[in-house]
Amino acid sequence: MWTEKYTIDQFLRDEEWFHVRRAEHTHLSRLPLHRQNYPEVFWLERGRGEHHINGKVMKVNAGDLIMMRAGDRHTLLARRDERFVICNIAFRQSLLQQLRKRYGFDEHWVWQGDGRAGVGLPSMFGLVEKQMMQLKEWANELAAGTQSRFTIERFLINVIDLLMRDRQVTSEDNCVMPDWFYKGLQKYRQLEVRDGVCSGASELATLCDKSVEHVNRMIKEVYGVTATQYLNQLRIEKAAQLLRMTGLSIVEVGAQAGYENHGYFYKRFKAHYGMTPRKYRLAAQRMV
Repeated sequence: MWTEKYTIDQFLRDEEWFHVRRAEHTHLSRLPLHRQNYPEVFWLERGRGEHHINGKVMKVNAGDLIMMRAGDRHTLLARRDERFVICNIAFRQSLLQQLRKRYGFDEHWVWQGDGRAGVGLPSMFGLVEKQMMQLKEWANELAAGTQSRFTIERFLINVIDLLMRDRQVTSEDNCVMPDWFYKGLQKYRQLEVRDGVCSGASELATLCDKSVEHVNRMIKEVYGVTATQYLNQLRIEKAAQLLRMTGLSIVEVGAQAGYENHGYFYKRFKAHYGMTPRKYRLAAQRMV
Protein backbone atom coordinates (compact mmCIF):
# COMPACT_ATOMS: atom_id res chain seq x y z
CA MET A 1 0.00 0.00 0.00
CA TRP A 2 1.32 3.45 -0.97
CA THR A 3 2.48 5.54 1.98
CA GLU A 4 2.34 9.32 1.87
CA LYS A 5 4.88 11.43 3.73
CA TYR A 6 3.57 14.10 6.10
CA THR A 7 5.83 16.80 7.51
CA ILE A 8 4.96 19.28 10.23
CA ASP A 9 5.73 22.16 7.87
CA GLN A 10 2.78 21.12 5.72
CA PHE A 11 0.48 22.16 8.56
CA LEU A 12 2.40 24.90 10.41
CA ARG A 13 3.95 28.21 9.50
CA ASP A 14 7.40 28.98 10.85
CA GLU A 15 6.02 30.88 13.84
CA GLU A 16 3.43 28.21 14.73
CA TRP A 17 3.91 25.35 17.18
CA PHE A 18 0.88 23.06 16.91
CA HIS A 19 -2.15 22.04 14.88
CA VAL A 20 -5.53 21.10 16.39
CA ARG A 21 -8.39 19.41 14.56
CA ARG A 22 -11.61 17.63 15.48
CA ALA A 23 -13.33 15.66 12.72
CA GLU A 24 -15.96 13.00 12.08
CA HIS A 25 -15.11 10.10 9.79
CA THR A 26 -17.09 7.32 8.14
CA HIS A 27 -15.94 4.37 6.05
CA LEU A 28 -16.24 6.67 3.02
CA SER A 29 -13.81 9.29 4.34
CA ARG A 30 -10.65 7.23 4.20
CA LEU A 31 -7.55 8.82 5.69
CA PRO A 32 -4.43 8.12 3.63
CA LEU A 33 -1.78 5.84 5.05
CA HIS A 34 1.11 8.14 5.94
CA ARG A 35 4.43 8.36 7.73
CA GLN A 36 4.96 11.53 9.75
CA ASN A 37 8.02 13.42 10.98
CA TYR A 38 6.26 14.84 14.07
CA PRO A 39 4.59 13.52 17.24
CA GLU A 40 0.89 13.87 17.89
CA VAL A 41 -1.75 12.86 20.39
CA PHE A 42 -5.25 11.86 19.33
CA TRP A 43 -8.30 10.31 20.92
CA LEU A 44 -11.71 9.04 19.91
CA GLU A 45 -14.55 11.05 21.40
CA ARG A 46 -17.33 8.92 19.87
CA GLY A 47 -17.64 5.69 17.96
CA ARG A 48 -15.03 3.09 17.13
CA GLY A 49 -12.61 2.29 14.36
CA GLU A 50 -9.43 0.53 13.32
CA HIS A 51 -5.97 1.98 13.75
CA HIS A 52 -3.60 0.62 11.10
CA ILE A 53 -0.21 1.31 12.64
CA ASN A 54 3.24 0.13 11.54
CA GLY A 55 1.84 -2.91 9.75
CA LYS A 56 -0.53 -3.93 12.56
CA VAL A 57 -4.22 -3.31 13.24
CA MET A 58 -5.51 -2.09 16.60
CA LYS A 59 -9.18 -1.68 17.46
CA VAL A 60 -9.89 1.75 18.97
CA ASN A 61 -12.99 2.92 20.81
CA ALA A 62 -14.36 6.09 22.36
CA GLY A 63 -12.09 7.00 25.28
CA ASP A 64 -8.91 5.58 23.74
CA LEU A 65 -5.97 7.99 23.58
CA ILE A 66 -2.93 7.27 21.38
CA MET A 67 0.50 8.91 21.58
CA MET A 68 1.98 8.93 18.07
CA ARG A 69 5.71 9.32 17.54
CA ALA A 70 7.73 10.87 14.73
CA GLY A 71 8.41 8.06 12.27
CA ASP A 72 5.20 6.10 12.86
CA ARG A 73 3.21 4.96 9.81
CA HIS A 74 -0.55 4.83 10.23
CA THR A 75 -4.11 5.57 9.23
CA LEU A 76 -7.54 5.37 10.89
CA LEU A 77 -10.50 3.64 9.29
CA ALA A 78 -14.16 3.40 10.25
CA ARG A 79 -16.02 0.15 9.76
CA ARG A 80 -18.81 0.01 7.21
CA ASP A 81 -21.93 1.92 8.30
CA GLU A 82 -20.10 3.24 11.34
CA ARG A 83 -18.44 6.53 12.20
CA PHE A 84 -16.15 8.03 14.80
CA VAL A 85 -15.16 11.48 16.01
CA ILE A 86 -11.46 12.10 16.53
CA CYS A 87 -9.55 15.00 18.05
CA ASN A 88 -5.95 15.28 16.91
CA ILE A 89 -3.13 17.55 18.08
CA ALA A 90 0.16 17.57 16.18
CA PHE A 91 3.19 19.59 17.27
CA ARG A 92 6.88 20.08 16.71
CA GLN A 93 9.22 17.25 17.71
CA SER A 94 11.58 19.63 19.52
CA LEU A 95 8.89 20.37 22.12
CA LEU A 96 8.67 16.75 23.21
CA GLN A 97 12.43 16.33 23.38
CA GLN A 98 12.84 19.45 25.50
CA LEU A 99 9.99 18.55 27.88
CA ARG A 100 11.45 15.11 28.47
CA LYS A 101 14.90 16.55 29.16
CA ARG A 102 13.62 19.39 31.36
CA TYR A 103 11.52 17.21 33.66
CA GLY A 104 13.71 14.12 33.64
CA PHE A 105 11.14 11.70 32.22
CA ASP A 106 12.81 8.38 31.66
CA GLU A 107 11.14 5.10 32.59
CA HIS A 108 7.55 4.66 31.46
CA TRP A 109 7.64 7.80 29.30
CA VAL A 110 4.13 8.05 27.91
CA TRP A 111 5.38 8.44 24.33
CA GLN A 112 7.70 5.42 24.63
CA GLY A 113 5.45 2.84 23.05
CA ASP A 114 6.35 -0.80 22.49
CA GLY A 115 9.42 -0.77 20.28
CA ARG A 116 10.89 2.01 18.20
CA ALA A 117 8.80 4.37 16.07
CA GLY A 118 7.83 2.98 12.69
CA VAL A 119 8.09 -0.62 13.94
CA GLY A 120 6.52 -1.11 17.36
CA LEU A 121 3.16 0.08 18.63
CA PRO A 122 2.66 3.52 20.14
CA SER A 123 1.34 3.95 23.67
CA MET A 124 -2.44 3.73 24.02
CA PHE A 125 -4.44 4.60 27.14
CA GLY A 126 -8.07 4.02 28.01
CA LEU A 127 -9.61 7.03 29.77
CA VAL A 128 -12.67 7.23 31.98
CA GLU A 129 -15.45 9.73 31.28
CA LYS A 130 -14.20 12.41 33.67
CA GLN A 131 -10.73 12.31 32.11
CA MET A 132 -12.20 12.54 28.62
CA MET A 133 -14.19 15.62 29.60
CA GLN A 134 -11.02 17.21 30.96
CA LEU A 135 -9.11 16.36 27.80
CA LYS A 136 -11.80 17.87 25.57
CA GLU A 137 -11.79 21.04 27.65
CA TRP A 138 -8.01 21.35 27.30
CA ALA A 139 -8.24 20.79 23.55
CA ASN A 140 -10.93 23.46 23.17
CA GLU A 141 -8.79 25.90 25.17
CA LEU A 142 -5.81 25.04 22.98
CA ALA A 143 -7.79 25.66 19.78
CA ALA A 144 -9.12 28.99 21.07
CA GLY A 145 -5.76 30.16 22.48
CA THR A 146 -2.74 31.78 20.93
CA GLN A 147 -0.30 29.91 18.69
CA SER A 148 2.50 30.01 21.24
CA ARG A 149 5.01 27.57 22.64
CA PHE A 150 3.68 28.21 26.15
CA THR A 151 0.14 27.21 25.11
CA ILE A 152 1.11 23.84 23.66
CA GLU A 153 3.60 23.10 26.47
CA ARG A 154 0.87 23.71 29.05
CA PHE A 155 -1.42 21.29 27.20
CA LEU A 156 1.27 18.60 26.91
CA ILE A 157 2.27 18.89 30.57
CA ASN A 158 -1.40 18.51 31.57
CA VAL A 159 -1.77 15.40 29.40
CA ILE A 160 1.48 13.85 30.64
CA ASP A 161 0.46 14.49 34.24
CA LEU A 162 -2.97 12.96 33.60
CA LEU A 163 -1.41 9.79 32.22
CA MET A 164 1.55 9.42 34.58
CA ARG A 165 -0.15 10.41 37.83
CA ASP A 166 -0.70 6.79 38.88
CA ARG A 167 1.13 4.81 36.23
CA GLN A 168 4.55 6.04 37.31
CA VAL A 169 4.14 4.13 40.60
CA THR A 170 5.74 0.75 40.02
CA SER A 171 6.87 -2.28 41.91
CA GLU A 172 10.47 -3.43 42.21
CA ASP A 173 9.98 -5.19 38.90
CA ASN A 174 8.95 -1.90 37.24
CA CYS A 175 5.47 -3.19 36.53
CA VAL A 176 3.11 -0.49 35.29
CA MET A 177 -0.57 -0.98 36.03
CA PRO A 178 -2.69 -2.22 33.11
CA ASP A 179 -5.51 -0.10 31.70
CA TRP A 180 -8.32 -2.14 33.27
CA PHE A 181 -6.88 -1.50 36.74
CA TYR A 182 -6.13 2.16 36.08
CA LYS A 183 -9.67 2.83 34.82
CA GLY A 184 -11.24 0.92 37.71
CA LEU A 185 -9.11 2.84 40.20
CA GLN A 186 -10.15 6.17 38.70
CA LYS A 187 -13.82 5.20 38.99
CA TYR A 188 -13.25 4.09 42.58
CA ARG A 189 -11.77 7.47 43.47
CA GLN A 190 -14.80 9.21 41.97
CA LEU A 191 -17.36 7.33 44.07
CA GLU A 192 -20.01 9.56 45.59
CA VAL A 193 -20.07 10.29 49.31
CA ARG A 194 -22.98 7.92 49.80
CA ASP A 195 -20.61 5.12 48.80
CA GLY A 196 -17.59 6.70 50.43
CA VAL A 197 -14.19 5.31 49.60
CA CYS A 198 -14.57 2.63 52.21
CA SER A 199 -16.29 -0.16 50.29
CA GLY A 200 -12.98 -1.94 49.94
CA ALA A 201 -11.47 -4.32 47.44
CA SER A 202 -14.83 -5.88 46.56
CA GLU A 203 -16.14 -2.57 45.18
CA LEU A 204 -12.88 -1.92 43.34
CA ALA A 205 -13.03 -5.42 41.86
CA THR A 206 -16.56 -4.76 40.60
CA LEU A 207 -15.45 -1.53 38.93
CA CYS A 208 -12.49 -3.36 37.36
CA ASP A 209 -14.71 -6.27 36.28
CA LYS A 210 -12.19 -8.65 37.87
CA SER A 211 -12.17 -10.97 40.86
CA VAL A 212 -11.20 -9.66 44.30
CA GLU A 213 -8.21 -12.00 44.28
CA HIS A 214 -7.04 -10.63 40.92
CA VAL A 215 -7.32 -7.03 42.13
CA ASN A 216 -5.51 -7.86 45.38
CA ARG A 217 -2.63 -9.39 43.43
CA MET A 218 -2.45 -6.36 41.13
CA ILE A 219 -2.29 -3.90 44.04
CA LYS A 220 0.52 -5.93 45.59
CA GLU A 221 2.36 -6.13 42.27
CA VAL A 222 2.04 -2.44 41.40
CA TYR A 223 2.24 -0.74 44.81
CA GLY A 224 4.06 -3.33 46.90
CA VAL A 225 1.44 -3.24 49.67
CA THR A 226 -1.71 -5.16 50.49
CA ALA A 227 -5.11 -4.04 49.20
CA THR A 228 -6.13 -3.07 52.75
CA GLN A 229 -3.03 -0.91 53.19
CA TYR A 230 -3.49 0.81 49.83
CA LEU A 231 -7.21 1.51 50.22
CA ASN A 232 -6.63 2.81 53.75
CA GLN A 233 -4.11 5.23 52.28
CA LEU A 234 -6.75 6.45 49.80
CA ARG A 235 -9.17 7.07 52.68
CA ILE A 236 -6.62 9.07 54.65
CA GLU A 237 -5.67 11.13 51.57
CA LYS A 238 -9.37 11.79 50.96
CA ALA A 239 -9.72 12.99 54.56
CA ALA A 240 -6.72 15.32 54.19
CA GLN A 241 -8.22 16.77 51.02
CA LEU A 242 -11.53 17.46 52.79
CA LEU A 243 -9.73 19.08 55.71
CA ARG A 244 -7.89 21.43 53.34
CA MET A 245 -10.67 22.19 50.91
CA THR A 246 -13.94 22.19 52.91
CA GLY A 247 -15.38 23.52 56.14
CA LEU A 248 -16.80 20.16 57.17
CA SER A 249 -16.39 19.23 60.82
CA ILE A 250 -13.71 16.67 61.60
CA VAL A 251 -16.40 14.12 62.44
CA GLU A 252 -18.01 14.71 59.02
CA VAL A 253 -14.64 14.45 57.30
CA GLY A 254 -13.98 11.10 58.95
CA ALA A 255 -17.40 9.83 57.93
CA GLN A 256 -17.00 10.95 54.32
CA ALA A 257 -13.60 9.27 54.17
CA GLY A 258 -15.20 6.03 55.30
CA TYR A 259 -14.38 5.97 59.02
CA GLU A 260 -17.39 5.26 61.21
CA ASN A 261 -15.27 5.12 64.37
CA HIS A 262 -14.08 8.65 65.18
CA GLY A 263 -11.27 7.47 67.47
CA TYR A 264 -9.94 5.06 64.87
CA PHE A 265 -9.98 7.84 62.26
CA TYR A 266 -7.84 10.04 64.55
CA LYS A 267 -5.42 7.17 65.14
CA ARG A 268 -5.01 6.32 61.44
CA PHE A 269 -4.69 9.97 60.40
CA LYS A 270 -2.01 10.72 62.99
CA ALA A 271 -0.09 7.59 62.04
CA HIS A 272 -0.02 8.74 58.40
CA TYR A 273 0.57 12.50 58.75
CA GLY A 274 2.23 12.71 62.17
CA MET A 275 -0.44 15.03 63.57
CA THR A 276 -4.13 15.00 64.43
CA PRO A 277 -6.76 16.07 61.86
CA ARG A 278 -7.31 19.30 63.82
CA LYS A 279 -3.61 20.23 63.78
CA TYR A 280 -3.42 19.33 60.08
CA ARG A 281 -6.30 21.70 59.30
CA LEU A 282 -4.82 24.49 61.41
CA ALA A 283 -1.46 24.11 59.65
CA ALA A 284 -3.19 24.31 56.27
CA GLN A 285 -5.14 27.41 57.32
CA ARG A 286 -1.91 29.25 58.11
CA MET A 287 -1.04 29.13 54.41
CA VAL A 288 -3.93 31.44 53.38
